[in-house]
Amino acid sequence: MSSTIKELGEKSMRRDWIGHLCQASAISALYCALLPFSVSATPSGGDIFKNNCAACHASGGNIVDPKKPLKGSKKLANKEMFKDLLSKPAGAMPAFPKIVEDDPSLSALYDYCKSLK
Repeated sequence: MSSTIKELGEKSMRRDWIGHLCQASAISALYCALLPFSVSATPSGGDIFKNNCAACHASGGNIVDPKKPLKGSKKLANKEMFKDLLSKPAGAMPAFPKIVEDDPSLSALYDYCKSLK
């Protein structure tokens, strides 16, 4: 009889442990599901510029065609013109669809480029 009581105690402990594990997993899954909606990951315009533009447009210039610098460009007249430049660039410049599709990033980069003097 004592071995039966011992076995029942062990089964109960296992069920408790499994229950706690399931609760912890559910809480963890809920936290991970909500995380992307509660954290802003938009980098600064300066960071976006440094990572995507600075190689050719250091200090707002243009190493490919120095006569067409970024700073003071008519393409910075408004955000739509800037968006078009990044969507369908001319010459050797590549398109930047990830920036164009993410309005906070596009706005941050546009504001940064407008500030170049």
